[in-house]
Amino acid sequence: MSNETSSRGPGRPAKVISYPDGIFTVESLFGANASAACKLTVRKNVKRDAKAGILVVLKSVEKTGKAGRPSVRYSTKASYDARCAANAAARAATGAAKAAVTPTEVTA
Repeated sequence: MSNETSSRGPGRPAKVISYPDGIFTVESLFGANASAACKLTVRKNVKRDAKAGILVVLKSVEKTGKAGRPSVRYSTKASYDARCAANAAARAATGAAKAAVTPTEVTA
């Protein structure tokens, strides 16, 4: 018996859930990890990682087309930060382009 202790305790080892780059829902995540876990495991891991800051809960939701609650959308923190930086660069470029326009060009 080894002296290493597990914070999880005895029992089955934890399932590893892989997150895609970009935006995803729990249902799409379950489709990508169907062989690795059940829906409850996927939901539990998403909730835990969102609370830990690994995942970002987006403000927009995805309509399911059925009665009931819409699906919450998630993104990994790294993907979210990259998207925000790209959007900020695009806004800065657009602002520079608008500043380059002179009043005579606007009236013409």
